[in-house]
Amino acid sequence: MLSAFPHLTNVQVRQILIESGDNVETPDNDRGYGLVSALRAIAFPNLSSSGNGYTLHKIFINPNEMNTESVRIHFSINGSGQITDDLNYDDGFKYSYKFSSFAPGDNINFYFTYNDAVGNSVRMPESEYYKFRYGNLKILLHSQTEDVPITPSEYLLMQNFPNPFNNKTEIRFVSKDAAFAKLIIYNSLGEKVRDLFERQINIGTNLVTWNGCDNSRHLCSSGPYFYTLTIGGQTFSKKMILLK
Repeated sequence: MLSAFPHLTNVQVRQILIESGDNVETPDNDRGYGLVSALRAIAFPNLSSSGNGYTLHKIFINPNEMNTESVRIHFSINGSGQITDDLNYDDGFKYSYKFSSFAPGDNINFYFTYNDAVGNSVRMPESEYYKFRYGNLKILLHSQTEDVPITPSEYLLMQNFPNPFNNKTEIRFVSKDAAFAKLIIYNSLGEKVRDLFERQINIGTNLVTWNGCDNSRHLCSSGPYFYTLTIGGQTFSKKMILLK
């Protein structure tokens, strides 16, 4: 397993071995989590920390029985909506996907789909979800873990998603305490376009949606825009692209 994924930590390896046991759904004092399957272990998805986000790694052990170009990931953040995207095909049996729009403490549920050799859609896992909490590299499926809240230690403004966008986009930011927050959209000339958010907030992650309209509810033209967050006496800004 480490030869395929040298980035794995000891904690991740232990979690994957637990998930690969044939008694993981009903562990007991006699068999514990059961016998570990090497194939299940190598095929279990895992995470690596990379720059400003996490990269998900996945090996499919039956590539000859699937359309390798049909592999998709489907995920939701804190149970809100669902995002579908293509996985990156690395080499051999390996796929990867870069997560970059989350905040510490976000809960992510995901699953994969692909078409088999005769065109039937296959879901993996069949009916459940893989899950992890952003800030923790362990992925869970059948096993349980203590749900320990992650308290943010700083203010954070996340990159909007999707970006570029042509309908609406989500902007997430994190507050380390109760504070007054203001989020404003500017065009490339520095002109205010939209007062998007202005209110008192509590500690944790906040989600704001922009539909591409200005303060007069007119749809903005295509091009670069900047969203600026002012909170706790600090100011943060990021760039996004609106495409029609």
